[in-house]
Amino acid sequence: MKPRQCGFSTLVGGMFSHRMFTDLNFYGLAMADKHDRTQSIASIYKYFYENLPDQLKPSVTKFNTEEVYFDIFKSGISFMTGNDPQAGRSGTRKFGHLSEWAFIRYTSEIDEGVQNSIPLDPDTYIIKESTANGKSGLGKAFYDLWNAAKRGDSIYKPFFVAWYEVDDYKLPLEPGFSLSREEKDLIKRIPPLTKENLQWRRMKITEYATDENSLLSPEERFNQDFPVDDVTAFLSTGSPLFDQIELDKKINMLKQSPKREIQNILTYKNQFIRDNIQNIKIYSPPRENKQYFLGADVSEGLAVGDASTISIIDHEYTQVASYYGKLDPDLFGHLIIAMAEFYNNALVVQEVNNMGHTTMTTIRNEGYSHVYRKVIEDKITKEKTTKLGWRTTKESKQDMLNHFVKLFRDSGLKIFDVSLLIEMTAITRGDNGIVELNGKDRVVAMGLACMGRKATQKLTIKTDRNKTPLDIMKQFSKNKKKDRIF
Repeated sequence: MKPRQCGFSTLVGGMFSHRMFTDLNFYGLAMADKHDRTQSIASIYKYFYENLPDQLKPSVTKFNTEEVYFDIFKSGISFMTGNDPQAGRSGTRKFGHLSEWAFIRYTSEIDEGVQNSIPLDPDTYIIKESTANGKSGLGKAFYDLWNAAKRGDSIYKPFFVAWYEVDDYKLPLEPGFSLSREEKDLIKRIPPLTKENLQWRRMKITEYATDENSLLSPEERFNQDFPVDDVTAFLSTGSPLFDQIELDKKINMLKQSPKREIQNILTYKNQFIRDNIQNIKIYSPPRENKQYFLGADVSEGLAVGDASTISIIDHEYTQVASYYGKLDPDLFGHLIIAMAEFYNNALVVQEVNNMGHTTMTTIRNEGYSHVYRKVIEDKITKEKTTKLGWRTTKESKQDMLNHFVKLFRDSGLKIFDVSLLIEMTAITRGDNGIVELNGKDRVVAMGLACMGRKATQKLTIKTDRNKTPLDIMKQFSKNKKKDRIF
């Protein structure tokens, strides 16, 4: 893994060119994510050949955009682009040079072909060199491979170069140069950094400031292209939705000092809770006269695929409990009721898209009425109808995410589930600004719980001091204003 424009492709090209010029049967493949980048890689290999002294040049029978072949050694290289899932499947090779692997779309298909064409042998090589491209989407395969290599669970070996280790990335200091607070923190955290490195960093960040179409700030763009370590590289790429540095701090803090889970020391009357206690986490027991909000994301209950998820918060946006497991949608409805009743008849905010209808039917048939609902007025007939549950649309998803991001940014949300925080690190905006939430079940459940809490904040009515939060919620439910959420 590397910063941009640091010469890795040239280094790898030089290593393999030397072998092609001097060894028998050293044939391989070079590939990049785009055609123009593949041609840039090809030009590196051609440059090394063209600049050899004439007496050292092996005779060549193919020298074009697709292949260079030296017949005397039966060595050479073919050039392909990673926009074809069949790329790299045919032939037998001794090496593969795969550039910008984190940006190649068909990594699994291409990996299968390339790795099968290069036998496991002491004198065979596959080098994947790339900048990071986030933890999800196209970049996920490289992220997973990198972590596997770091753990020692892969045949690949990890190698990282930080931007400040590249000799070119420094500039003479301008007159009056002084370190900013951020730069002082950087030097304290990374002692090898020099002031000359930071002068170059300043100039590079000003270049990014001219790009008005980027979803990232200039500093985030710099961290994406020029990371100081592998953790920062992945945290800073993929146009993350949440503050990745803050997420990393919270994850490390909870891993070092986890919130105590008390689910196994409490007593439960409901059989559904007892039957599923292995998938339930409870951080705080229900408190008298306290109001709670339950968000639920429904899966199909299959052995593969997403899980059904519950997240429960109190009125101060503090996570008190969670569930993550596989249940049939109707049985999941019974578990939702059980956990909601356990937490003082919590307000249930359950997604009703797809299989969610089955779960909501169970909740309704069992007579649990403290459910998120919305009064809708038909634009033509003016007829009003009440819809139970949360229906995810483009607009409602954006509302939920905006509220979630604001709460996290302003430290208004206390999360104790490390798995939820890790899931949040993988959520990114696409090039079109769309956020994909498939497989992010914990995030959806927490977002829905937060929207339930937000809905009660919109309703401001005078209440008696002696009334409990549950009494207040009953009074809220009488409000029938247009499009009022209650």
